[in-house]
Amino acid sequence: MGMGIAEIGPSFLGLMILIVLNRAIKMNCILDGQTLQRLKEITMIVTVIIFLTVTSTLLEGRPGKGIHWILRIVNGFEFSLSPWSSYLFALTQSEKIRSNWKKSVAPIVVGSLLALSSTWNGWVFTITPDNHYIRGPLFFVNLILNLYGFVLFVGANYINRYRYEKEERRFLNWNYVILFGGIVLQLIWEEVLLLWPSVAVAIFSYYLFLNEKAYKYDPLTQTYNRQAFQNKLNEIAKERTECFIIVMDLNGLKQINDKEGHLKGDTYIRLSAEIVNGIMGRSGRLYRIGGDEFCILCEQISDRKMAEKMNRIERTKAKLSEALGVDEKEVGIAYGYEKCTVNDNVREVFQRADNAMYAKKKQMKG
Repeated sequence: MGMGIAEIGPSFLGLMILIVLNRAIKMNCILDGQTLQRLKEITMIVTVIIFLTVTSTLLEGRPGKGIHWILRIVNGFEFSLSPWSSYLFALTQSEKIRSNWKKSVAPIVVGSLLALSSTWNGWVFTITPDNHYIRGPLFFVNLILNLYGFVLFVGANYINRYRYEKEERRFLNWNYVILFGGIVLQLIWEEVLLLWPSVAVAIFSYYLFLNEKAYKYDPLTQTYNRQAFQNKLNEIAKERTECFIIVMDLNGLKQINDKEGHLKGDTYIRLSAEIVNGIMGRSGRLYRIGGDEFCILCEQISDRKMAEKMNRIERTKAKLSEALGVDEKEVGIAYGYEKCTVNDNVREVFQRADNAMYAKKKQMKG
């Protein structure tokens, strides 16, 4: 019995963390509803997986036909749920994955069905007559499909890495260390269940990270908010930093809200922010300063490079229309930009960029 407690002790700790997290999510009034719902789903899935893992560990090797079938069912559900946690994490990180979820989810569904079918056919795993778990001939296929969700998650984080400051990226990297550490430790001490408790800690850590950055980030787009923008403008004015100021506005948002609904309008805003962030990379930081209005502050970038990036932003109409399922004429990003030198008044430069954006918007409508 003592050995059983040593095996499942970390799992009970993970369950307690997830219970507290689930309660915190229900009480949260800072983060947006979609992010909270996704976190709730991830928390529920990992909670169920840990419960199934503990059940399987306690029953393995015990005699009885009933135990045999319980182990088959428990392992079937455990394997089928495993890839969903990383996939749902990827959904929280990328609007592109959310917009194309029907395509991206297919391998996850295949992996789940393959694992669930192993309850009867033993393709991914099987339970021996003396009630011990062993891998099946298609275990590696299930492993690859599990890794697919993890690759999506890591890829989404890599694409969005420029959204965060250095300290924020360092904090998120520790989450990867926790996950990787859980995998390595369980490989070393196979009998101690550390993987999913490590996932529980990583989820809780990510939840704390989201709440901390909510004060300076826009919850819908995960870009910096208006307050952060004003603070940065004050810093530029005080230090007399040379930079480009770009003001952007989304065309047709009101029409999309009226025709397609506000959920589609929110998708338009999030997708636009994600595309622009991808184009700017390290060259600029994106701020949402109004409903459909954004601003980018770019330091240490040449005039030629700036013009190239603005041309790429202007050519985003096709991507936006395809992802949203609307005509190209209904979407687009109007922009205006000005260079702020060390001798300029930063507020006046911002106003000139804003005026240039409205002139561009008028031209695009015409």
